[in-house]
Formats: sequence, structure tokens, C-alpha cells
Amino acid sequence: MARPTKQGIDYFPVDTEFDDDLQLFVAEVGSEGLGILLTIWQAIYKSNGYYIDYDDKFPLKIKQKCFSPVEKVVNVVDNAIKFNIFNIDIYGKYKILTSRGIQKRYFTAARLKKQIEIIPQIILIDVSNVDNAVNIVDNPKFYVNNATNVKEEEEVEEGVKKTPVSPNNIPYQKIVDLYHEVLPELPRVKILTPTRKSQIKARWMSKYKSRDGTPIDTLDFWKGYFEFVSKSKFLMGQNDRNWKPDLEWLTKESKFAGVIEGKHH
Repeated sequence: MARPTKQGIDYFPVDTEFDDDLQLFVAEVGSEGLGILLTIWQAIYKSNGYYIDYDDKFPLKIKQKCFSPVEKVVNVVDNAIKFNIFNIDIYGKYKILTSRGIQKRYFTAARLKKQIEIIPQIILIDVSNVDNAVNIVDNPKFYVNNATNVKEEEEVEEGVKKTPVSPNNIPYQKIVDLYHEVLPELPRVKILTPTRKSQIKARWMSKYKSRDGTPIDTLDFWKGYFEFVSKSKFLMGQNDRNWKPDLEWLTKESKFAGVIEGKHH
């Protein structure tokens, strides 16, 4: 039996001058963050060549390679998405890190390979002229994710029907939509980053119930939580600094507990 063609590549080019987005990214995360990003690029090009799955173990794997804290790795990924270094749409749909630049560099470097596996759902560039491309149209990962999304939509309607507790069907976007609807005065969520999703997930899975018995793993709870926030003059900006919290602040464990306990009312 013939051995499968290695999809990864042994080296990749780095531009001699960073573009504007990457310069802003470096200004935000510093030299350590740039080192972490390079380690992530290495992992991408070495494994699948032009993408990598961002699962729960991914930050720990990167930590083992560059000895940076897991929290720093997560922060780097958050900012890489924020500054368009990784494609936000592909990440949002499939929890995959990739970009147009990564794909352009990979397909150029891999042009002499016997074949390259193409997953149409995550391709961001024109690959019609890639002669050694083979479509992987039946990859179950992408259809399982789609099915999960459909199930989520079916099980959560208008904040009435309770969604079963599962990390795979947490309605992140619906919670964000409720935040925008109930608290339009607070900073808007432009990017649902891994950090923000992990905080929402942690609160969702915490088994907490409100005083009236509404479980935290329902949209009814979250609507009530945001309505409670809206009743706090301090949280709505009537303070010495005119400061207002954002969703990330409101879903941190300590801040969340403080709001629930009425410390800001």
C-alpha cells in the first residue's frame, strides 16, 4: 500500500517587512506574542499545511513548544483574529486557524507534491490552477459542525426552550445578541474571541440558578442577567470615570459573581 502524501511542508517564508495588521498585532502582544505566533505558524505548515484545528488542547501544545503560559497563547490567538491574521469567519464556523496569506504561501510551496488535500469549506483563495489538488468533499468534521448548529437553532427558540447542557450547543451568538438588545449602551461585541467564548462556556456550564430558579444554561437566565445589569447606575456609566463594562468583563467569574450579588447596585 502506497504511503499517503505528506501534507505539511518543512519550511515557510516570512516577509522581511510586516504589513499594517501584523505591526499592530506586535504592538499589542509584544515580542513574546510574536514568538508564539511564529510557533503557531510552524504548527500549521508542519501539520495540514494551510490550517490547524483550534481545540481545547491547542494552547497547551503551543505552550509546550515555546514555554509561554496558556493564557498568553489564548491572548495571542484572540489578537491574531482581531487583527485579521487568522480568518474570523473560518474560525467562527469550524474552530480552525487559517488565512489567505497562509494558504497562498502553502500552495506555492507545495506545488511539487504528488497531491494536496483541498477542503472547499475553508479555502479562501482561488485554487482552480492548483494541478495537484484533490477535493475532500466528504470530510465529516464540517458536516457534523453544521448539524450541531442546526440542532442549536432548533432547541433554542426566543429564549423559551431550555438548551441541554453541552459544550457543543452553547448559543454563544444568541447570548451576544441578547447583550446587544438589552444593553445597547454598553460596548458592542465585534469579535467573539476564544477568550470570550471560554468565559461564556464556563458560566453556562456552572449549574448556577437565579433566585427565581431559572437555570444558567438557558437564554431566559442571560436575558434576566443583562436586565439586572441595566438597573445598575454604576454599570451603565454613571460613575466618576464614565466607565462601562463590556461582555468580556461581565462574563469573568469574579465580576459575574459580583454583579449577581448586587455589588454594583
